[in-house]
Amino acid sequence: QSGFMYHGQRRATMLVNFFGTKARRSIADLRADPNVSQIDVISHNGTPGEPYEVSVPGNEDDVTTLINVCVDLPEALIMQGGYIVGFEQHVQSGNEALVHHYVIYGSSKKCSELGGLITHGDTDRSFITLWTWAVGSGDFPFPADMGFPVGQAHGIVSVVNNVHYDNPTMETGRLDSSGAIVHYTLNPVTYYMGVITVGDPSVRLGGQAVMVDDSSSPKARHNFNCPAHYFTRLGMPGRIKLISSHLH
Repeated sequence: QSGFMYHGQRRATMLVNFFGTKARRSIADLRADPNVSQIDVISHNGTPGEPYEVSVPGNEDDVTTLINVCVDLPEALIMQGGYIVGFEQHVQSGNEALVHHYVIYGSSKKCSELGGLITHGDTDRSFITLWTWAVGSGDFPFPADMGFPVGQAHGIVSVVNNVHYDNPTMETGRLDSSGAIVHYTLNPVTYYMGVITVGDPSVRLGGQAVMVDDSSSPKARHNFNCPAHYFTRLGMPGRIKLISSHLH
């Protein structure tokens, strides 16, 4: 291609492991733990359990489909508070070419306030990113001593799955029930987890012309800096342990 565009007609998949092979719990370990429960955040057509019909034209002229599916946290988890301890991928067999990626958000609003199934790509300001999945990512069980705090006291009372669909062969009638399974516990953890997003995670600068070498260029090249004192301002003066990274 002669220029840069968001995804465009060429898409590739690769996995880079920045974190070595240090053992962590598996999804099987989480499912076997009597103190861990699960929440399914699966695509549907507006009624949980009924598959979502993937739109056509799909990715014609670089058009894709984004939907948000919302699930309220269990009431005990909202009121008492608890911790997400892992995410399990679920891509419906045979639909691997349709599910481009999805992002799991936490929201300070219940689904009734967000509208349940939100059939557009815009995300509410109450959302914070919890996890991102793309082809090759795999499951993400946390280390045994870590958890992402959720519940009313922590400003997260629902989870939303923002699914990005492609339909490269322009098929009609394709149904999908992909998404994520969220593993959580009410038991305390030693270390809190969080997500830091840097650069342009929402691709809002995509396609904007910038100055490169003092000349106007159509290339979308942007420089971002993250000085150490930013973390102090966020109330994180100590060491930060990085356990995962998702590059977009």
